[in-house]
Amino acid sequence: MMAYCAGGRRACREPIGPVGPIGPIGPIGCIDPIAQYVNVRADRHSVAGSQELETYAVVVERPVIYLVDDDEIVLWTYHELLRGLGADIRTFVSARAFVESYRPAPVECLVCDLRMPGMCGLQMQGALVGMGVFPPTIFVSAYSEVPSVVKAMKAGALDFLVKPVDGAMLMQKVRGALERSRQMHEQQLASADKSSRLALLTPKERVVAWHVTTGKTSKAIAGELGISTRTVENHRAHLMEKLQVKSAIELTTLLLD
Repeated sequence: MMAYCAGGRRACREPIGPVGPIGPIGPIGCIDPIAQYVNVRADRHSVAGSQELETYAVVVERPVIYLVDDDEIVLWTYHELLRGLGADIRTFVSARAFVESYRPAPVECLVCDLRMPGMCGLQMQGALVGMGVFPPTIFVSAYSEVPSVVKAMKAGALDFLVKPVDGAMLMQKVRGALERSRQMHEQQLASADKSSRLALLTPKERVVAWHVTTGKTSKAIAGELGISTRTVENHRAHLMEKLQVKSAIELTTLLLD
């Protein structure tokens, strides 16, 4: 039995798969346009009768698990095995449908069959790499495909499972993939934060900062740059304020990490 979704912000006329004892398993071939959020109420209030502060909504997206397989029964089985993880599970009956609909999520993973009609798993992986996105990917296959598996792993695949998939093993691998994704997202945020802070520095402050990381005193830096010690100390104070660091050790860790 197939079910269809038609609602939300944009109607989805794609089949959402077999209806099990708990209902339909979710969209096949499309992504639900309504994201899953946890919201904190936004409010505006006064403090001490004079200052007006505004509290903004905090929006937290659930982890996303993408399932791609041309067998709808396999998709339903995977969904039932993974639904206890509390993630937003999105299913696709073709790799091309997934690639066309894919939008990166902060925490995500992809479980994909290696051999499918049309675009196969390796071609899908190549398309994602070409887009500059690298969701942690677990490939699955019922066939002995050592060369393909080796190629997929070299291209960045996280793991490989053989059909029929052991449920406990699938849960373990998906948990690991989501944790890997979370770590990657945190690293990306940290890198973006570092870049935004460094962008605040003037060319002279960058030079002074580099000299500070070598352990030189302000007097030694002044001698090398041909400026006064007071000027070096002013640059140093400004750059440390901009970079939000309080010591030479913190500055060195930030710049050399």
